[in-house]
Amino acid sequence: MRDTLAEWTLKPLVQALQAMRGVQLIAAMAPVAALQDFLRFANPRQILAYVGLVPGGYSSGSKRRQGSITKAGNSVARRMLVEVAWKAQLRLNAKFKRLLALRVMKARAVVAVARELAAAGASGETS
Repeated sequence: MRDTLAEWTLKPLVQALQAMRGVQLIAAMAPVAALQDFLRFANPRQILAYVGLVPGGYSSGSKRRQGSITKAGNSVARRMLVEVAWKAQLRLNAKFKRLLALRVMKARAVVAVARELAAAGASGETS
């Protein structure tokens, strides 16, 4: 993978992801390889939908309820984003702790951090 990265046009994006604490080569390359051309997405929400990190919805009449994430889309990218979210930067860790303090289930808090990480990556942020 290191040999491939040396000549890859998406190397700067992989390196930006690796700049975050706990993000190793494979964890950075997998979502980038799965998504490839980030410019095909008009906004971060489209990336979140593509990797299945959006909540599923249920509606009946006037009632509307959000369920767990859809898990539709690219499972490799979703899995790596969730893995990276477990080891994320202080800002994301602080969000995780805030959600736990609000008694949000740990798995949901991690998915929320993964969503923020994916959205930040789509907008070019790295911390």
